[in-house]
Amino acid sequence: MAMTDHCPAVRIHLHGPFRLEAGDGRDLTPRSAKACALLALLALSPRGQRARLWLQDKLWSDRGHEQGAASLRQALSQIRRDLQGCAGVLITTRNHVALDPDRARPAPALPGAGEFLEGIDIRDPEFEAWLRSERMARQGPAPASDEAGGEAGDPPVALAGHAPGWGPGWGPG
Repeated sequence: MAMTDHCPAVRIHLHGPFRLEAGDGRDLTPRSAKACALLALLALSPRGQRARLWLQDKLWSDRGHEQGAASLRQALSQIRRDLQGCAGVLITTRNHVALDPDRARPAPALPGAGEFLEGIDIRDPEFEAWLRSERMARQGPAPASDEAGGEAGDPPVALAGHAPGWGPGWGPG
């Protein structure tokens, strides 16, 4: 974590328009649709982590390897700038990109929040296929909070094929 990083946590809103919100309520949503898509891909990935090549394939499948890698680096730089004092939420290594599981959480899917990743329009066939699959998986009813392991009164969180929260390997226990 960077010494200047004073942001305790962020919430990632995946239903309705994509939004990234700091713990203090500041809107940290990246300006770029691809940056938002990249964060959504990470938020729904096992342990919040993906290989750089996997991300390149989903967002820049129509480009060569070098151009895709450069585009990913540029998007990651933009995300860090957009995160302001919360840049430590994003973890990058030579081969992987991740969200810090202690500092980034998906927001619950509230009733009436809207379509999953509403308004995200990425013209890449691989991303479009992923988005279509994720939306189809979310069309069923969300589990009741007590069935999903949440506290009584918590809103349900429905993530395709995953328990509420991050999915396998994320969260407590």
